[in-house]
Amino acid sequence: MSRSTEADEHAAQAVVNHHRQLAVALTRHVSDLVDAAEIGGLRQVWHHRDALLGWLHTELLPHAYAEEAAMYPAAAEQPAGRLLIDGMMDEHRTIAALVAELEETSAPVAAAAAARALQAVFSTHLAKENELVVPLLVAAPEVSLAELLDGMHDLIGGEKDAGCGGHCGDDAGAAPVVALDPIGGEKDAGCGGHCGCGGDDAAGVAPVASLDPIGGEKDAGCGGHCGCGGDDAAGVAPVSMLSIDPRLDVRDLPHGERHARVIAALDALPADGALVLVAPHAPLPLLAEIDDRYSGQMTADWLQDGPDVWQIRLHRVTVGV
Repeated sequence: MSRSTEADEHAAQAVVNHHRQLAVALTRHVSDLVDAAEIGGLRQVWHHRDALLGWLHTELLPHAYAEEAAMYPAAAEQPAGRLLIDGMMDEHRTIAALVAELEETSAPVAAAAAARALQAVFSTHLAKENELVVPLLVAAPEVSLAELLDGMHDLIGGEKDAGCGGHCGDDAGAAPVVALDPIGGEKDAGCGGHCGCGGDDAAGVAPVASLDPIGGEKDAGCGGHCGCGGDDAAGVAPVSMLSIDPRLDVRDLPHGERHARVIAALDALPADGALVLVAPHAPLPLLAEIDDRYSGQMTADWLQDGPDVWQIRLHRVTVGV
């Protein structure tokens, strides 16, 4: 007997509603950036680019990762589902590449073009999610969509602190509330300073120092100037030791140096060696670059998935002869 219940229908509608919210927020951010580029005001262009990047790293990319973790494996097991999910994963890689392009460009016109392309790809992607992937899971007799999405705020949305003035997708003036973390538990649901709106970091988080990968102490955090959506140094949370492997903390490196520093460290890893990457956001564009460069010889295990720090264990696997 099918396990598709009323709860599954409600879960499906929650996903579709959250997709609508994401689409509206992305359209607003992209329109702001394109309008600024057309006017020619450089300060406004980079302000809106950074706001868009902050939103991408705290909303859209975590949503994509949550889809891959919660929905895609079950959908891929359905008849004819594998090819569909392969295509969806390809679109995630395209989205990650466009985010990386938006981060790296120094030309206003190129930034506006990348934003428009990202909007177009994401619009098509959401239509497939709503019309193909979600109905496939609801109809699957052995799958409970409600159970798959239980506690997955990044997939079904939820209430959050709207005190950022409306730039991170919420109405202004709402009282702070607690929202569900994507991997379970509770967290402060404010924008945390990631959305590019100038909102405050969560109250009570003290500045910390972390060990630089080449020794010594440093102020943690990117300083808020790299456009990556990372916290200011004064708002970065302490990093938990989740592995005995050496850590590569890139949070205070200039954004343009981060990928090169990580790739150099990975190139130096011996067979079966590992390190833990500590980042101020989910580094999906970097992980896509690593996957392309090492062709499956580097695995990535997510040790901490936000909300303030992301830790990923990167392991060079031994290749059989």
